[in-house]
Amino acid sequence: MADTSSLLKTILHNSIAEGLSNEITNRTARYYYFLGKTLSWEDDTTPPFPVDSFAYELGTRNEIITMKEIKPTDVAFVVPRYSWVTNTVYDMYDDQYSYEVQGINLISGGTAYGSAPYVYVGSGGSVLWSASTVVLAGTFLKTPSNGSYRYYIVESGGTTGTTAPVHVDGNVANGTAMLNAVAVTDAGGTGASASATVLDGKVIDITLTSRGTGYMFAPSVWIAGGGGQSAYAEAVVNVAPSGAHKLEDAIFYVVTDEYNVYKCLDNNNHAASTYKPIGTTVDPVTFPDGYMWKFLYNIPIALRTKFLTDEYMPVVTALRNQFYSNGNLQTLRVDNAGSGYTTGSISVQGDGYLQADPLYLTGVTLGSGGSGYSSPVINIDPPFTNVSTWLANTTLFLGQKVIYNNNIYEVDIAGTSGSYGPVHKTGIASNGTSALKYIGTSATATATVSGGVINAITLLGMVRELTITNNGSGYTSAPTVNFTGDGTGAAGVAVLANGHVIKVIMTDAGQN
Repeated sequence: MADTSSLLKTILHNSIAEGLSNEITNRTARYYYFLGKTLSWEDDTTPPFPVDSFAYELGTRNEIITMKEIKPTDVAFVVPRYSWVTNTVYDMYDDQYSYEVQGINLISGGTAYGSAPYVYVGSGGSVLWSASTVVLAGTFLKTPSNGSYRYYIVESGGTTGTTAPVHVDGNVANGTAMLNAVAVTDAGGTGASASATVLDGKVIDITLTSRGTGYMFAPSVWIAGGGGQSAYAEAVVNVAPSGAHKLEDAIFYVVTDEYNVYKCLDNNNHAASTYKPIGTTVDPVTFPDGYMWKFLYNIPIALRTKFLTDEYMPVVTALRNQFYSNGNLQTLRVDNAGSGYTTGSISVQGDGYLQADPLYLTGVTLGSGGSGYSSPVINIDPPFTNVSTWLANTTLFLGQKVIYNNNIYEVDIAGTSGSYGPVHKTGIASNGTSALKYIGTSATATATVSGGVINAITLLGMVRELTITNNGSGYTSAPTVNFTGDGTGAAGVAVLANGHVIKVIMTDAGQN
């Protein structure tokens, strides 16, 4: 009989669970649980296994004492519970976690390559050393050693000697061939392979031809042959900080003591989370510790009492569009930060489109100074037409524009406004039973008066972005960002990379 293997994928498990839940909730089938007669076991810690036979089925049914139908309110989808705890490193939501090699990063292209060199991932491509054999430059050799192997790359071709090489470092002649001892790790995996592309004597690209499987971390990569030297590359195996190799095993979501569930989109380069995620805004929010969290849902009381335990928590499916990104790019992950950059840009290609850049007033031209002014007030129309004043407990219609404290919002979900005015300056947030999307702020200005005549109008600004003039060094956690001056409300979050502050994300542009 031929060997066979099978794999029940996660999506199949989910489909089976969804099918069972739909049958119960839609009442298309009846399911019951029952209590049977008490049976004695030979060992109380080892109950007997069920048997797939008609006799066992008949015996079980005959011993039923009572049974109850499973109602729609008796079922819920649950997932492992991860409560937010300070100073904990959480995984990012990333569907690339796996046991496969995700890619090969070319670190250095080397020099003097006349042809494409070999690319060896782990021990793949290695051949057993044999005596008095002609070997070409770039050949990958291995010799047995204490139940494992020593590995060598042929630096210059020739004929191997009569005795196997035993050196573990540097280049040593073996016969007329020169063998370079190299360190090799398979990282528990096998099957990954790659090829190189050369242009003008340099390796310009590494193409992954097979991802392989079973890699617990990144295997070694060696580039050999082709007549050149010094090309260097590293394999990428995407493993979560928790060690998970699959998204369903990763700790990328948390539940807080308010029973709000959040998903982690950025963990600030595997830093510890020190600020509890709060709020129910629809768009992701970056906190002072550099973590970006996205609110998913609140666990209703009815589900808490029946299905929330120390180990599991119920899942609520959000049906409203405000909980999804609608195709927006919400975060970018830098796999290789490189070095030496003073400026840079990112080009995004795809079937989406660029969201409109906000427009800013850069100045006001005074046509006439007038006369008789003592304390004039400057009013500037909103940048949108048909804007009404926000009022509490008022019906709001989809697409309607409202203004509150000079901030302008568009109704994303129709409903009744809340008791308090909106304060957010990014994304979408609930307001009563409605949801409001921030779309801009009306400009404000002050006037300079002399002798009753307005001499100048000065616009009062908002903080749009920060330019880092000195990245600093040695930071182990994101520092607090403070703004001083004649305005109020500006706030930002510092983002770290290798102990340096690389940017500040503005979370509130402030005013005046």
